[in-house]
Amino acid sequence: MTTHVAQQEDIFADVCDVLREVLHLGDETIAPDDELDLLENADSVRLMQTVSQLERRFDVEVADDAIRDARTVADLTKLIAAELAAGGGAS
Repeated sequence: MTTHVAQQEDIFADVCDVLREVLHLGDETIAPDDELDLLENADSVRLMQTVSQLERRFDVEVADDAIRDARTVADLTKLIAAELAAGGGAS
């Protein structure tokens, strides 16, 4: 497994953890292709809270336009990974 793939999997796991916490999903399984707005308890405020927590966790700032374009959990994971690759974020 390459480092990039491992990093993506770690970011995905963190994204899922934050989604479960903010949306009160318990141990519900979250798949990469799950649509963010169709997750149980999801609404615009909770999804923005999710992004805010992820920005703090990874020490990045994601552009509002990019956030609006994120449709799936995988999209959100890729946004965080791209910000980290661009030089932002904690290691």
